[in-house]
Amino acid sequence: MANYGSTYNINQEGDLFTLQDHGSAPGLGKYASAKGTSVNSPLNYRFLKLFRGFDSQFFFFVKNQDRKPIMLQGVTVNASFIDRTDRSTVVSKKAIITDYEQGSIKVILTVGESALFSQGLYDLVFSYTNDVGLVLPLYCDTNMRPNFTVECSEEGDALPLTTQINDTFTTQVINSVTYYYSSALKATGYFNKPNGLVTLAVYGTNYTGNFYVEGALSENPTEGDWFNITLGSYTDPYYPYTGHTGIDPWTFRTNVNYIRTKHTQPTGTLDKIIVRV
Repeated sequence: MANYGSTYNINQEGDLFTLQDHGSAPGLGKYASAKGTSVNSPLNYRFLKLFRGFDSQFFFFVKNQDRKPIMLQGVTVNASFIDRTDRSTVVSKKAIITDYEQGSIKVILTVGESALFSQGLYDLVFSYTNDVGLVLPLYCDTNMRPNFTVECSEEGDALPLTTQINDTFTTQVINSVTYYYSSALKATGYFNKPNGLVTLAVYGTNYTGNFYVEGALSENPTEGDWFNITLGSYTDPYYPYTGHTGIDPWTFRTNVNYIRTKHTQPTGTLDKIIVRV
């Protein structure tokens, strides 16, 4: 049975307009033809969406109250992303002018800047500085709102991070039992992913022994910082392998900054551990 699906590349775009009179900056005023009080602005606007973990591009057309393009020579357009919860500015930057005569601009959020956002709603506020130094608002609908609503989603932020491989182990003898320890591996807390998913793969060759996973909340864990993480439904702090050959995957959610494994090795070998967050 074949399974098919479609993906879409959809531009996120909108219209911005400004109220201009004929006495304003020469680069803008001559394109504002309306002499009365009527405003032919967009009736509504689209919600915009950004995804953590990806670059985002937003496209806009700057027009006058007659819905005609404004030439943008000598004009600087500013875009600010405002957190609705505390009205703080998360990112503020100049828009990129892509066509001076048609009044088209774009705003790019880099993947690094997207990490500054949390899931929720933000205001994208536009203003422009004209060629005589006035800072003026740009509106997005007939109610003269100076902001678009932007929703931040973490749906795309589920891409796994760099795979971590541990294939060498240090030993420590406790109560006459030799334990083999992996190095400290970065976990969800380190990457600021609360309750994130960890996938751990155990590679073995006819391996028999007790396998433990330990976590640490400290940023620089010492021996006393480690504690056991229970695997699956097992109540014991370890999983007992018997003759394991191949790959055995485990998944669990955690908030710890680091994890490590330890195991006993009466027979066979535990060859390596692979971790993805």
